[in-house]
Amino acid sequence: MSKQKRQLKLGAMVHGVGHGWGEWRHPQAQPNASTHFGFYKQQTQLAERAKFDFVFIADSLHIHEKSSPHYLNRFEPLTILSALAALTSNIGLVATVTVSYTTLPSGAPIRVA
Repeated sequence: MSKQKRQLKLGAMVHGVGHGWGEWRHPQAQPNASTHFGFYKQQTQLAERAKFDFVFIADSLHIHEKSSPHYLNRFEPLTILSALAALTSNIGLVATVTVSYTTLPSGAPIRVA
């Protein structure tokens, strides 16, 4: 019986300042990371040098008054990954992209064809 070699795939989530409310307050944080291309470039190239398989940038369904401040001012995933593609050669670039559904404040859905 032959044993099949298994491999673990590693990905790094690049998330600007962070996903919560207070990460930007850390003394080593870069408060403008969510809108600073240099931060995304540095994190992606670091992951590539570390032999990660991919970097991941998440989109969100919507932004509202209770959203984390990070979501109010940041790059759209496909735009930033397109720019990063020119600077990398051995790492995958992955994103979620929300295009098919959102909800108005009234609760009525909007569908995009």
